Amino acid sequence: MDRLKALTEDQVVALNVLAFVRGHIQESTLAEWTGSTIRETSLALKGLHGAGLACSHGGTRWQLAQGGLDRALIRANLPSLESRAYRGGLVSEIDRLRAPDEIAVFEALVADISTQLEVSVTAGLQALLTETLEQMLAFCDEEPSLEKSREELSRFLELVIAILGLSLYLARNLSLSIRLYFFANEIAIRIGDMRKRIILKLSEVLLDHFTGRSSLQALPSLMESQEAIDELGDNDILCIAAMFLSSLHFNQGDMKKTLRYYNEVDPASYVWNVRYYKDLSGIYPSSAAHFLGKFHLAIGIAKSACRTAHLKGNELTEGWWCLQLTMVLGDAGCDRGQVERYLSRARSLLNPELHEMAYLFYLHVTACTHSRYGEMEKAFEALRAYYEFFSSCEFEQTLFGRSRSYELCVDFFRRGYPPIPAVDVEAETRKNLNGGDKMMRGAALRQKALLAYDAGKPLPVVRQLLTESMEVFQEAGGVIRIPQTRQLLDRLEAFEKEGGKERPRLFLEEIAWPEVKNQAGQPGSGSLTQRCTRRFKKLTSHKDPSIFYRQLVTTIQEEFQAERVILLQGFEGGEVESVAGCNISREELEQGVCTSLLPLASQAIQRQEVARVNLESFAAVAIPINTREKSTWVLYAESQETSGLLGRAMEDMDENLALLISSEVRSAVILEASRQQPQYYPMPGDTSHEPFYGVSMAPLLKKAAQAARTDATMLILGETGVGKELFARHIHTESGRKGPFIPVHPASMAESLIESELFGHEKGAFTGATSQKVGFFELANQGTLFIDEVGEISLSLQVKLLRVLQNHKFTRVGGTKELLSDFRLIAATNRDLKQDVIDGTFREDLFYRLFVLPFTIPPLRDRAEDIVYLAQMFLTHFARRYGKTVLSLTPGQIADLQSRPWQGNIRELKGIMERAVILSSGNRLELFPVAHDAAVVASADRVAGAGADLFDGLPTLKELEARYLAHVLALTGGKVAGPDGLEGVLKTKRSTIYAKLKRHGLIGS
Repeated sequence: MDRLKALTEDQVVALNVLAFVRGHIQESTLAEWTGSTIRETSLALKGLHGAGLACSHGGTRWQLAQGGLDRALIRANLPSLESRAYRGGLVSEIDRLRAPDEIAVFEALVADISTQLEVSVTAGLQALLTETLEQMLAFCDEEPSLEKSREELSRFLELVIAILGLSLYLARNLSLSIRLYFFANEIAIRIGDMRKRIILKLSEVLLDHFTGRSSLQALPSLMESQEAIDELGDNDILCIAAMFLSSLHFNQGDMKKTLRYYNEVDPASYVWNVRYYKDLSGIYPSSAAHFLGKFHLAIGIAKSACRTAHLKGNELTEGWWCLQLTMVLGDAGCDRGQVERYLSRARSLLNPELHEMAYLFYLHVTACTHSRYGEMEKAFEALRAYYEFFSSCEFEQTLFGRSRSYELCVDFFRRGYPPIPAVDVEAETRKNLNGGDKMMRGAALRQKALLAYDAGKPLPVVRQLLTESMEVFQEAGGVIRIPQTRQLLDRLEAFEKEGGKERPRLFLEEIAWPEVKNQAGQPGSGSLTQRCTRRFKKLTSHKDPSIFYRQLVTTIQEEFQAERVILLQGFEGGEVESVAGCNISREELEQGVCTSLLPLASQAIQRQEVARVNLESFAAVAIPINTREKSTWVLYAESQETSGLLGRAMEDMDENLALLISSEVRSAVILEASRQQPQYYPMPGDTSHEPFYGVSMAPLLKKAAQAARTDATMLILGETGVGKELFARHIHTESGRKGPFIPVHPASMAESLIESELFGHEKGAFTGATSQKVGFFELANQGTLFIDEVGEISLSLQVKLLRVLQNHKFTRVGGTKELLSDFRLIAATNRDLKQDVIDGTFREDLFYRLFVLPFTIPPLRDRAEDIVYLAQMFLTHFARRYGKTVLSLTPGQIADLQSRPWQGNIRELKGIMERAVILSSGNRLELFPVAHDAAVVASADRVAGAGADLFDGLPTLKELEARYLAHVLALTGGKVAGPDGLEGVLKTKRSTIYAKLKRHGLIGS
């Protein structure tokens, strides 16, 4: 301990960090974390090394010295990290770093990386990513699944998915990421989390592609993932997996499937641990639309993403999208000045040292742009720079533009340009012919034809290869590649007709690109209204309105051939809300980027007719939608670069189209409204209408009735058995809420199941999750959620409960879609929560959230005037229930009741009265029978009042029957035959009762 006392402040801070960090840490990273200079950190670490507390690897990587002080001892004896206030600001939650929870440390690190990415990519940030990956690998090496709970490991898997997404986004640490994937996959298998396994597998396929795995090798993994997604079959997993599947099918060269899965992605969904990858994943569908000749869609996706990245200040993402726009606008035949402005903007945003993959794409796009405009010398220099830079990077291949760069290489090889290092044209051609990427195969067939032409092979052979190339491009969706191939075939045909002997030179890059930006594809038969009618009939049901609206908008965007479309809902007071959009982000709407949207939409609503703008450089249309409700709806579509396509669609619009769209939206609105008003079906055994309270409770009931009409959270305090749940039911009844009353009893549930019961879970979220389960939060929508004994909930679950109470939003276990439930929470406890807060077993913030409207129910022993009243009420109730004569209490029995301490409160009284009625004979009523077997009486006492608990955890009908039979069997002292046995009480044949008792294992066979 003397060594610790002698440390300087800088050494204290450095040692503190080393005690919490697993494995090594870079000297520069430690300096950045603590807000120290590199020199201060270096001197501090050298001092620790001299004291035998730290050791160095390579002079810049540090960790605690082997055989030095124990980590726990350091944590316990060093001053708080707050002594330096963490001037660096990278780690925002110091308390989490000090906690023994290693996963919380990883959460803090990932959060710091994500926060820093919002600003810029730095060398320090990349070092932090490397450090975090290494620490997570070290964590996995120690077999964490042997000592961590399923919940903790599930949190860890969320972080693994996040760190893999960050590695993909930054194109860094790919080998480390693949190693981490294998560990994480094993953990997912052990805890039975099929959903995270799917996302991990899809991430791994993408990582493998970076590191050189062929498309054919990746195909089995892709098919395996697809089968697992189909097995789960829910929209939530498809929504997040679709983003990966779209990318992976692009790498397989299947443009049609790329777009199909892109349409499954919910643009409004927020999945925190893949959001950075999601920002770039749209490049694949934009490129697919580009290859398919759907330039309105390709440009719409790219422009929206580029503007959004700019508004968010994300330079790396904006740079990527500027390059995508350069490619798409160039091939669409747009103004060269505009094309080059995007290319120049990308160059200003990208740093070759920090943005390796993006800079590679920049060099590729530069080569393609020069080639497109016939500047072959500049194109060659850019392509050579591309491959030289590529050879210095850690990845084996890029994800973008591979077929274009390959065809350029062959073109320069055929022109006799100097060889490009590391490019073997013939080997690449063979590889692409035999690979799994259809677009690459189509390109390779075309280049093989040209190489055969140069080698003097017979023209039919060349023609056959070119024809095969067109067929492959057609199958893959490479529509824009077909016209060039067709022109090559035309030139061959012309040469044959001329009968010339010397073959003319054929170069793909010398064939002029057609002007395609305003060339519509085949629209299909019939008018626009007829085509929309056919498409709308194929949409899925309105089961989930948000999905339906998204599908509707996507369909309209395709049929209108607009760059972007949005469905808006307006409310009284001028508030406007986006219901669903295609290529219009929330950031764009908030910043008013769509300048013509509101004026045109307002015009359409005021005049109740279609409003249009149709210019050469801009086209827009606003269609009012009549849903026959107070709010107003309007559909808006616009195009800039491809305005001619939307302009032609507008010429085909008639009033029937507006009626058709209105009908579709109106049906969804009506269905959604009906589902938001669920019918209230009282719970079986609900006795809230019966006056089982007592006269002394009148003031408290009146106060509760006043508070019931609010949405405030309530806390009911009182001993066990005083009737807290009954009181909560009374509040629910008085509240006028149309939804159900959902009681939850955490104390009766296994700790590992409480979260799943409250939040629900998705199929495959863990072992045993064989189907989707709707949780109590969801069931209580527009009703009341009653949580009994809230003080028994673990601290980790208290945090999650607090988050739900803040905005009533949550996700199911294993899910990603955020759900909203309009429930009112009533909690109850017999504990002293204030003392629990002091003891650290109950969160203070949750206590104050619950303690808005507290009600204390006094124990029965303090309500002497209510005992006889309640006893007689119970006697009357159970006599009617069991078909017995209603008997009155004798003076002696009244005295006995009033003299008892009633430790079990009303529950005990209720049980005694129920047993007395069941065992009564004629006019004789025994409250405390002495003659009965003491064991039977004890058994009955144990289940006294258990009827209120029969429904704990919302049992199945089979479970409920077993519970009820056990309850009545205990009350009758195990007697089956006779009027005071199960036969008489249940009014059921003796043979039937015995069969049921055997079935449920309540008696031996």
